[in-house]
Formats: sequence, C-alpha cells, structure tokens
Amino acid sequence: MTQSKLLFGIVLLSVLSLMGCPPSREIKPDSTIILVNKTNKDILFDFSPYPYPDTTISESKPLSDIQQYNLSLLYANSSKDLNAPWLASFEMDPRPIMLFFFSRDTFDQVPWEKIRSEYNILKRYDLSKSTLDSLNWTIEYK
Repeated sequence: MTQSKLLFGIVLLSVLSLMGCPPSREIKPDSTIILVNKTNKDILFDFSPYPYPDTTISESKPLSDIQQYNLSLLYANSSKDLNAPWLASFEMDPRPIMLFFFSRDTFDQVPWEKIRSEYNILKRYDLSKSTLDSLNWTIEYK
C-alpha cells in the first residue's frame, strides 16, 4: 500500500509539473514607446496620473522614490525604451496619455509646489494612439 501511495504521488507530481503554471492575469507589454533626449542636459519624464484633458501636474511630487527617479531619468543624448501594455491601455481608454518632461536641475532644486504652480515643465506631449503611430512610437525631446 505504501508503494502505491508513493507511485501515485510521483505520478501526480509529474502530471502537475507538465501542466505548468496557471495563466497569469497580468497584462503583458504589447508595445514600446521610445523616449529620446537629444539635448546635452539630463531630463526626467513622468506620465500624468490624471485623465486627459486635465493637464494639471500631480499634487504630490512624483518620482520621490529613488528607484522610480532613476527609472525616469533620461540622460543627455540618450534614449530609453518603455515596454508596457500601451495598446491595451488605449483599448480600455482611448484618451491621450500625457507625458511631461522636467529639467533634472529644476526638479532637484526647486520645491515641487513651485514647479506645479508655475507649470515649470520643459514640454508636455499629449499622446494618442494615432499620434504615437505617426511618430513611429518615438518621442524626441530636442
């Protein structure tokens, strides 16, 4: 009887390992936005937490976490690929995504409330799917 239980356990484990993991509920990246900094200064980027057409800057300072700050840093004369479920996002909500570029120096030295109240940004892009298609999914800051 013990051998049959052991054999059953081995067969069960084998079958379960062949089945693999259950499908993930996470939405996988389906497209890539390429950000290009064509200047000789470091910049930071952030996507608006508000739905378009609300173009206000976030009340709370974004990128306050050092890891998030580093991920959003775009060094001078460099580029960064942002792989995400962008297409799925546009299917759920077709409104443009707002992308803000900030001067790294300003972001690091000026209080966030002042940046926000004076709308101290380098550039804002309103990115619809058709806009991204026309730009070949590449956003250049010059």
